[in-house]
Amino acid sequence: MTREEACDMIWSLYLIGGAPMYEAPDYTSDQPWPYKNEKNNDIYSKARISTAISLMDINQLSTTLKISKRKLIHFNISLLSGIIKKIKKMHIKDFHKNEESLYHEIFSPIKHQSEMDASAKDIGNDIKDYEWTHKWNNLVTFSSRNQMLDTYVIRIMEKRFISMLVKYFPDQAGEVVKYIRKAGYGDGEVLDLIDRTAGYNSNTAYLYQGKSGEEHRKKLQRKQSGE
Repeated sequence: MTREEACDMIWSLYLIGGAPMYEAPDYTSDQPWPYKNEKNNDIYSKARISTAISLMDINQLSTTLKISKRKLIHFNISLLSGIIKKIKKMHIKDFHKNEESLYHEIFSPIKHQSEMDASAKDIGNDIKDYEWTHKWNNLVTFSSRNQMLDTYVIRIMEKRFISMLVKYFPDQAGEVVKYIRKAGYGDGEVLDLIDRTAGYNSNTAYLYQGKSGEEHRKKLQRKQSGE
């Protein structure tokens, strides 16, 4: 890779990674979601960026660009933490618990009105007979995207993120925690995140030290004992 190609790659990562996400489908609106033809390209692009960042050869890129490895590491981690934070903010936890009632709320009034008007006109001749379908489609799209946001963060980005942090900052728990916070996680979520990604091992043991590690162990013990 030439220096020019490397510069183009860095700028592409920066621009695509920092680009805004699509506005969420409004399932209370009878207007179709304007990004439907684009499907979920915004989510896919963020996931591909996380792949590119995690596979980046810092040593080679540092030599090619004549930039310190420290600056490249900061760039990578900051970009990925920003993407994760953006996606976490968009995701609504446990949204699926409300879906059935939302579907019923959208469909029932239309069905009732259609039954009342059936004797007065042919259902389907008025465009308003189909306005509810936009709400329905928006809700289906919203639900699908909400699940995708959760899947891409938990199953893909989180694992890559923690792997990179442990690799870049061995024995520097403060730096690891700092970037985890920048990604939108609270203090009480840090070790839970480590547990479900890298887990406790010789490479991550330093993250479980101190008061927070002790409190986390007690929490796990209480959970295992059913308290």
